[in-house]
Amino acid sequence: MSIDSSPDFYSEAVVRRETSAKSRSAFWLMTAAITFLIGALGTIFYIPIGLQQAFLTELRADGVMIATYPRESTWTGIAREIERHTGFSPPVMQAIQRISFGTRPVAPETLESLPDFPEIRGLSFSGSDVTEDDLTKLIGDLPNLADLHLFACPNLSSEWIRELREANSHMSLTYRGTAYLGIAAATEESAPNSRCQVVHVERGTAAEQAGLRVDDNIVRIDDVPVDSFSDLVMELSGYQPGDKVEIHVVRDNDTLVLNCELGAWKMYSN
Repeated sequence: MSIDSSPDFYSEAVVRRETSAKSRSAFWLMTAAITFLIGALGTIFYIPIGLQQAFLTELRADGVMIATYPRESTWTGIAREIERHTGFSPPVMQAIQRISFGTRPVAPETLESLPDFPEIRGLSFSGSDVTEDDLTKLIGDLPNLADLHLFACPNLSSEWIRELREANSHMSLTYRGTAYLGIAAATEESAPNSRCQVVHVERGTAAEQAGLRVDDNIVRIDDVPVDSFSDLVMELSGYQPGDKVEIHVVRDNDTLVLNCELGAWKMYSN
């Protein structure tokens, strides 16, 4: 019997070879698409995350204290699922809540980078050479800033601080000048009728050396009336360490004048 060599047989063989080639082509196209997708995800997610991590790591290596939390995004959700199923925690973009620079110099490029984190709610500078222009711009660029601490920053004037408070009533501003007295006093909120009542005198400070005591009411600095602790802080901000002032206090219904040579803030690293 002869082999059947009808056209149908050969036609079937040709069709089978073509189907196999198409399958291989589809496989490689899918592989290329997946590879491209992985590369795109790396570009979209990992590169910005890596740049942010490098920025935060550099600041923390300098001793800057930074409080962060994961910034909500599509990738953050995916990362949580990956961690839940595999135990591996992929890096995610962080939202910065608070930065405390302490006594460290703040580079201009660092200040310029802060508006990249509009979620920042708190900033603290101590003994910094940050300027009024720097802070004015920074406050304008950080819509969520609610808490600002400025301690012994020599480039800031009491007049500018007053204007800043008036223009940003929503923001809590804690300010101290470069001169240091060394007391804690009742605030308007805790003792509204006590004016500026001393509740603590720190040992070895200008206040102790001048003879200030607990329960003294400070009513005047030189010729300027003092009606509250806030008044005292703002008045002292106009003096420098080493300046001599007269502190008028009411003690047991007597008014005393104490001579005081103001000290300087002791700046500690974080």
